[in-house]
Amino acid sequence: MKLDHAYRRGLSSAVLVLRVTAFVVTAVILWGTLWPKVSTPAVGIIFADKMWHVLAFWIWAGIVILGWPSLGWKALVGAAFIGTMIELVQPLVGREAEVADLMADLLGAALGVWSAHLLLLKIAPRRPGKEMAPQTATERKSDKRSS
Repeated sequence: MKLDHAYRRGLSSAVLVLRVTAFVVTAVILWGTLWPKVSTPAVGIIFADKMWHVLAFWIWAGIVILGWPSLGWKALVGAAFIGTMIELVQPLVGREAEVADLMADLLGAALGVWSAHLLLLKIAPRRPGKEMAPQTATERKSDKRSS
């Protein structure tokens, strides 16, 4: 997509950077999980490998949601697809497939979608005429009195 075309479609430069970053992070995850076995950095805790899976997919899903906010929870389907494909291909490159890795991927993706959604709620511009939070009982009473 040409940059000028993207701007005409209303995409900000930040969204373009997030979208490109999402593809880069996808490539890094694929490289890290499909390259012949390498040891992950030791962090001195049990299930360190699963922690890396959670962290990678948390970052991936968060960036995907920030780049494509309309995807919402559909990003979990993408994470499930990518995670499943990784686990199916790993035995072909001399690595072990583990269901626990897929579960860690999905947990990370869910955390990424959730945290990006919370961030979007914080930074989303408020639209005039749309209430962001429910009214308190006091606010409802004052509205009834004024009408």
